Amino acid sequence: MKKSFSFLLLAIFTTSYGALCQSNNSGYKITFDENKDAVGLEFLDSSLSDKRVIFTGEDHRYIESNNNISLAFTKYLYKKFGVRHLILELGYTWGTVLDKYVQTGDSMIFEVIKKSSYVTHYEYFKDLYNFNKSLPDSEKIIITGIDITRDYTVCIHYLSYLLSDKGIPSDDIIVSIESIKALSDYLNNLSNGESSEYNSSLYSYYNSIDSIISNFYNNKSSYQALLDSNYTEFSRIIKCLEDNKIWHHLDINDMIQKFIYREQFMLKEFEKLLTQYPNDKFYGQFGRCHIGQNGDENECNWYNFRPIATRITELQNVEMKGKVMTLAIIYTDGLFYREKLSEQINDLIDTTPENSVFVYPLVSETNDSDSTEIVPSKYNYVIIDNRSKLPVSYTDSGPIYKWDDLESFKNSFAFLGYSRNYAMLPQLYWNSLNTLNRALRANSLFTDFSTPIVSQTFAFDMLYFRKKFGRGWGIDFSNDLMQHRDVDTASSVKLGGSSANFSFNYYLKLFNVSKIGFWIDWSLRLGYNSKYLLFEYNNNSRPTLIGFDNIETTKFKSSTFNIIPTFGFSIIAHETLMIGVEGGYNWQTGKTKWKQGKNIVSGPSQNWSSGFYSLKTAFIIN
Repeated sequence: MKKSFSFLLLAIFTTSYGALCQSNNSGYKITFDENKDAVGLEFLDSSLSDKRVIFTGEDHRYIESNNNISLAFTKYLYKKFGVRHLILELGYTWGTVLDKYVQTGDSMIFEVIKKSSYVTHYEYFKDLYNFNKSLPDSEKIIITGIDITRDYTVCIHYLSYLLSDKGIPSDDIIVSIESIKALSDYLNNLSNGESSEYNSSLYSYYNSIDSIISNFYNNKSSYQALLDSNYTEFSRIIKCLEDNKIWHHLDINDMIQKFIYREQFMLKEFEKLLTQYPNDKFYGQFGRCHIGQNGDENECNWYNFRPIATRITELQNVEMKGKVMTLAIIYTDGLFYREKLSEQINDLIDTTPENSVFVYPLVSETNDSDSTEIVPSKYNYVIIDNRSKLPVSYTDSGPIYKWDDLESFKNSFAFLGYSRNYAMLPQLYWNSLNTLNRALRANSLFTDFSTPIVSQTFAFDMLYFRKKFGRGWGIDFSNDLMQHRDVDTASSVKLGGSSANFSFNYYLKLFNVSKIGFWIDWSLRLGYNSKYLLFEYNNNSRPTLIGFDNIETTKFKSSTFNIIPTFGFSIIAHETLMIGVEGGYNWQTGKTKWKQGKNIVSGPSQNWSSGFYSLKTAFIIN
């Protein structure tokens, strides 16, 4: 009886709660005025009044729109609830630099920001400074970066800033001090396009940073004497560089630990803020993957990683359960992962009016059709932006040494291609075949092999692009066949074969016209080449059932490893098609003997080394 009564109450609650939330599913339209304030957020007043932490969750591809929403929420939450703490999905260095700027407007600090960020970002930081400037000193917005340090560039620029007004360093640290300033200048030149992008590979940044870190710990007293009051901050940024090395190791090795380590790192940094400001409220706009509240992050390919928002609600040292509010941001343009979003959010995407921004409350749902368990929604609200478009180009938006979209290309894409290769074999090659033919007495009709070999090659290349150059790897398979036939005598010779290669590729853009890019490229291929020589000839020395004509075959094989450097020119059009020409040299690592079956024959050794040129086409798969 008790069990039935419990199920009845649960069913009533589920129906009532769903009906209550469904009544709001018409959503609330928000707009932005000339001051970038959001108009129409008042409906959130009652929901947010008792919350300690508010997150909005962005899609990082929409830089300008994300910044407008973050600025609008910062102003709204400050004016309505006195939220002064803006926490960022950035490391300590970024948080410190930005906080210094919004508190003081320091022009030198702003130069550090400009050297390290997209144009759209530092315009956003200007807006934050102008808003903060209007507030009393005791009530200004405070910025804190709680993420792991994932960007060493801002650390280098900030270290250089901390050294800007210092004297002459002692001999034991002078190389490192000048190296910090030189590396800062070099990175700044790259971001301004003043250095060739090809030169960006001249220096090993992490080896340079390792040396700087070691020099600091080995000569702390010299740094203290030089830096004076800046020493503590300088040492903290050195620690950020060490954190960056940890993250870099996890990231480049695609280790599953990188997500867990990062969320745990952010939690520890946030706990420090809670200890320092036990009664304050906090707002942050993070990537949407970080703000889920029920651990279901399959849309981000996270598995049981528990994002920062979930971890905050689970804290034991402070009562935070029910004190976290999350609002996901969904942009309808360029949305390629709808199958990973909930059915509820997909329905809202389809019903949101064009060229508008709406906020909808999300309904908690039962776990499945056979269960009465109520599963809390991952987000409390969802912001559907049916107005903003993906940027066409990031050309003027940021440093070229950051990996970002190549105009409208994604960071990486694949080529599935085909080419016809025309071998330009030296006379020695044909002479050796003729010699082999005569030595074997295989086919007296053919005394002059001279027809070029044409190969058919199928390739797959995975490429990773920066603004104006790309690099990657690929595999290709080819086959070729040359044949001479004498119809009268039914004799023929076939020379054919196949090869498989692993390639390393490098692309450099020459210029761009509309959506057509003109590129040059290099590659180095390492592979295995197998050839066969098949003679068919008329042997009338043995009678057959129908007479004295008898066609016999003799087959020889030869194989070798090969190294193939190439150089080419390509046109990439409309993100979908590549056409080009390529020249190269197929270098055989050594001479090989012909085999008949498993036995080496007495004919000449063979060297397959030769030049070639190719005509190639490829389809781009994003």
